[in-house]
Amino acid sequence: MNYDLPERDVWSYRKVSALVKVLGRNIEFLEEYGKEADEESLRRLCGLRDKYLVLQRGMEKYLESTDDSVKAKVIRERMLHVDMGSGELVDFVGYSHTTVDFYLGEFMREYYPGEEEASLSS
Repeated sequence: MNYDLPERDVWSYRKVSALVKVLGRNIEFLEEYGKEADEESLRRLCGLRDKYLVLQRGMEKYLESTDDSVKAKVIRERMLHVDMGSGELVDFVGYSHTTVDFYLGEFMREYYPGEEEASLSS
């Protein structure tokens, strides 16, 4: 089963949280019925859960923040407006493509390592 989120969904707190929950339940199931569990599958699921937990915590940090910095605003608005294209987001927040891509890339590097190039402002 493929647990990777599509590019745009990586910015959806609701979808990331749902995936973390599903992965946790699947891990619990495999651990409970471990005699039949494939250790490699269990290790892979734990790694994915941990990866998405880091992303979820980063999202929570910005969604719950009262910080009014450009970085916080860009990241928060990306998560609140997942369905906006990059041009729409740029117009909405009022900053340049370069600024928006920079801060979104910085967030991805910190909370979703290895995926930043694929998921900037899409």
